[in-house]
Amino acid sequence: MEKAGFKCEGMCLTSDRTLNVHHGYYEKDLNPWDYDDDTLWCLCEVCHEQIRDEMRDLHFQLAKVHPVRYAQIMRYLVKYQAPQHGGKNYREELNK
Repeated sequence: MEKAGFKCEGMCLTSDRTLNVHHGYYEKDLNPWDYDDDTLWCLCEVCHEQIRDEMRDLHFQLAKVHPVRYAQIMRYLVKYQAPQHGGKNYREELNK
């Protein structure tokens, strides 16, 4: 939360709501402090709920993809990584 300036990193950018740490992924038997900081996001409760729903939908849709398409999807997803991972600023992309 400190790295995010105690503000939501979702769409609202607020600091007025209760903040949660969102894990970009979960791995069995991994302790919360063992995750790479670049996979943790500071989100307000409202954005966190929305992001969880969207991730669940994304996982469901990915389950329907034929495995031979995984590499193609990975190349596509890399374009949309957060700036700290080499991706574009998604807020700028949304405002176009």
